[in-house]
Amino acid sequence: MDPYTFFDKCHGSWVGKVVGSTFGMPFEGKNPRDIAKQYGQIAGWQAAHGTGGSVVNDDEQFELVALLCLEEGGWDQFTVPNIAKAWQEYLDPKYLFTAEKQVVANWKDGISPEEAALPVHNPYWDFIGGQMKGEIFGQLAPGNLSEAARIARIDGAVAHHGIGIDGEVFVACMVSQGMDCSDIPTRAMLEEHIEAALTQCDVTGFYVKAINQILAWAADHPEPMGWKTVFQQLGYWWQAEMLPMLAIREKQHPTHPTREGILAKCVAEPWYECHVLPNASIVAIALLFGAGDFGQTLQLAAMMGYDADCNVGNVGGILGVYYGYEYIPSYWRDFTRDEILAVIKDWEDSSLENLARRVEKVAHF
Repeated sequence: MDPYTFFDKCHGSWVGKVVGSTFGMPFEGKNPRDIAKQYGQIAGWQAAHGTGGSVVNDDEQFELVALLCLEEGGWDQFTVPNIAKAWQEYLDPKYLFTAEKQVVANWKDGISPEEAALPVHNPYWDFIGGQMKGEIFGQLAPGNLSEAARIARIDGAVAHHGIGIDGEVFVACMVSQGMDCSDIPTRAMLEEHIEAALTQCDVTGFYVKAINQILAWAADHPEPMGWKTVFQQLGYWWQAEMLPMLAIREKQHPTHPTREGILAKCVAEPWYECHVLPNASIVAIALLFGAGDFGQTLQLAAMMGYDADCNVGNVGGILGVYYGYEYIPSYWRDFTRDEILAVIKDWEDSSLENLARRVEKVAHF
């Protein structure tokens, strides 16, 4: 890959990520019915987004720290203990939630970084925190899915386990494929790339099962508005089948004292609690039915609510890499002013262009 193409695609991925997380933020944690009632069919930037500019989002902060680890220690030092050390040094604790907050507390209690994310110590091991920060690892390994998956697993294991790590691997592998693609994606291409990304996950796990189910439902309802039917099917599957099954498993084979209560909250407010499976499914639905259209994909992901800033950020970061910076529509691209608002120690440069240059210097290409 030539340096110009790498830079343009990496820059596009970061712009898409920030645009997406900014666009999704007003819809985060909301019941999709309430979103539809308040906004109707979401079409573009809303009054809730303000007059322009990026907003602080916790998702991106972890990717910046991963980059700092690579800049400071190189690839040989990119390990779970070293990433954990960097989290404690650079991250602002008020932007730590669920799994990330839990593992930091575990480290303070003397639990090693290699063990702190295991289900016995971390009841949020399968939440969305891995998936929300996977883009950079695809940028770092363009067209090399096994390498993108390898480094995503290292970072994912800092705060997640099992399907929680699969989410990070999936996003990294989607971005890795986009880095190596010269076309604006079609629905058929995105379906092929989703299937390829799943091969790098645990193919026997619930993450792959969930996305394969979305692919099957989408094939049965290929019409443009078919996303509504597929989303309804997802809601039933998650709330009536998967959540009760996870709760029964925890009751029969307890892992963590608070896990049962956390799953009960997921049952009570499934769109508010940030488990990876419904949110990963929303990412897949938006990519398939957005069919490669940047704005439509972001709007669909936002309409489905749940952890919307993460989900819209993911689809923005994925499509942004296929488009490259130059081809992202200016209506979307210009709103956030090519900026990222970092709240980590010693990070003062808000330029996404400069960020892409820094990723380029440590990438495998």
